[in-house]
Amino acid sequence: MMTHSTDQTAAELAEQIRWQRQAAALLGKFLELAAKNNLPPINWMVQSAGASLVGEVLSHPDTQRRERFDAWKAAIAAASGRTPDQDTEHSLGTSGAETRLTVAWERLPVTLTDDGKLRPGARVALVASIWPDDPDEARGDETGTEFDPALAEPEYGEG
Repeated sequence: MMTHSTDQTAAELAEQIRWQRQAAALLGKFLELAAKNNLPPINWMVQSAGASLVGEVLSHPDTQRRERFDAWKAAIAAASGRTPDQDTEHSLGTSGAETRLTVAWERLPVTLTDDGKLRPGARVALVASIWPDDPDEARGDETGTEFDPALAEPEYGEG
């Protein structure tokens, strides 16, 4: 039997696994939604802490990314009955050659528990990087354009 060698207790590890299972359950629902609505496949990542799920649109060619990102954003909003809690578009790098799209929902309901109650939910983020159509401009000398999960974390304000 493999044991975890950090200071985390068995209860803390079990809680993290429960969160991951919640996010994975929501991912299953999203994949059902994708099949039903003919959505394009995207990369998904279940985070290791908290019930958090990140979808990254990596469509090739790059020109399809915004359209596919928008399709997923609309499908999740329609299925959940909620608009995103965060919806941003910003330029990265010194020349602004990369545009990062991010939408996030906080605490989307996941599944029913054994006693019929709705679980509190998971954080869900969608991200995509868009470059100009001109391949000579597209990536230039930019660095740091690989996916960074920290950029996909929803921004939380007071309220």
